[in-house]
Amino acid sequence: MQLFWCINLFCLHAFAMAGARTDQYMERQNILRGQLLQAKSEGDVAKIANLEAQCNSLQEQELAAMRAEHAATNAKFERERQEREERRAEAEARHNAATLALSQKRLMNMQIGLALLRNGR
Repeated sequence: MQLFWCINLFCLHAFAMAGARTDQYMERQNILRGQLLQAKSEGDVAKIANLEAQCNSLQEQELAAMRAEHAATNAKFERERQEREERRAEAEARHNAATLALSQKRLMNMQIGLALLRNGR
């Protein structure tokens, strides 16, 4: 249950950070689009090409940031999955050792009981 809440908090934080970055991206994109519309109305070909290149660069940066966040999140979840698997394997090993010890104790008690029966006690 604690892991569930940790994952939820991490996701909320990641979404908040991505939301703030996305807001900045959208604001910058809107400014560039406004400048691009102005340049198109003025017919300034060089300025239009420059602004379109800036828009494309901004989009590529946003996509790269999103991919990096996605990769970081996947890596974090994979580490957590591996840690859970390690804890499960350790718990299984402890259980198997305890089961073996109990079986050996039962076997020893049965051997003692059989020896007592043979001796007539």
